[in-house]
Amino acid sequence: MYMTSIESLKYLIKERDVTLIISAADITHCVSMGAHTELVRRNEKGYVIKKNIKTVLEELSHPYFIRVSRSLVVNLQYLKCIHNREKQIELESGIRLEFSIAAFKLTQEVEHIFKNGSKTYSLY
Repeated sequence: MYMTSIESLKYLIKERDVTLIISAADITHCVSMGAHTELVRRNEKGYVIKKNIKTVLEELSHPYFIRVSRSLVVNLQYLKCIHNREKQIELESGIRLEFSIAAFKLTQEVEHIFKNGSKTYSLY
C-alpha cells in the first residue's frame, strides 16, 4: 500500500513575489505547455509553472496522478468516468479531457491503483 497520503503532499508555486503552497490533493489535472505546465486546481484558475510535465509528475509522486497522454496528467480523485469510445475522461467538475493510451489499459490501471494503491507500469 502507498504510505504517503495525497493530502500530505504539498506543491510550491512561485508567482512573481509570492510563493503559494497548495495541497497536491487540490490539483485536478496538469496540462503540458512545452517547457511549462499548467496546474489546474478544483474550483480555481490554473497556475503556469516553469517545469515540464515529466518533472511535475515526478514531484507529485503519488499513484493517483497518472499520465493519460503526452500532454496530460490527471488526479484520479477527480475522475468521474472514462468514455472509452470517445477516448475522453470526465472529471467530477464536468470537464472532459482526451486521452491517447488504449482505453482498456487506462481502465486496468485505474482499477489497479484503486485496489492496491500503486501503479503497475508506466502508461507513458
